[in-house]
Amino acid sequence: MRKLLGDRPGVVNILLVGLVAIHLLAGRRWSLVDVASTMATQPVGNLLAAFASVGLLASLTAGFAGVVVIFGLSQESTRFVELRHDGGAPLQRNWVTTVTTSLAGAFLVLTAVALTLLDSSWAAVWVAEVAVLWNLHGALRLVWLLKGVMRVVAAKDREALTLKPTIDVDELFMNARAPRK
Repeated sequence: MRKLLGDRPGVVNILLVGLVAIHLLAGRRWSLVDVASTMATQPVGNLLAAFASVGLLASLTAGFAGVVVIFGLSQESTRFVELRHDGGAPLQRNWVTTVTTSLAGAFLVLTAVALTLLDSSWAAVWVAEVAVLWNLHGALRLVWLLKGVMRVVAAKDREALTLKPTIDVDELFMNARAPRK
């Protein structure tokens, strides 16, 4: 299951939409979990502020994800070349997903704002819930990938320190000339 979810981030996004659909159906049956109806009765300004917060989070996550991906793609050391080669399509999907889920979350927030302004706050809350979950998914996957990149950098650093020639201080000054008088 972990390999399926780790290697197929698109499947995770679909499952998250299914989770929101289950939440919607549960809310229709049990008022205790009907968050959308409660939120939809809030003043429009409060909803728009909440959606703006989610949109800001999505933008920050997408920007940071882009930095991590570019860093991983631009490194030319053997370890990074091996990482990209061995990671193949699953690694590419994961790198791209950290950016696309966040951007998709931002666009979903824009959709939620439009629905709110069109007096469909109830539907807007459900769209925003998908946006929150996709942003969370992108952020968690980003942290997971960042940890992997950090391990590669640490291994590269260890290798550089191991291969670094050391100079003994006594040896350094052994052949030095005596000062002239």
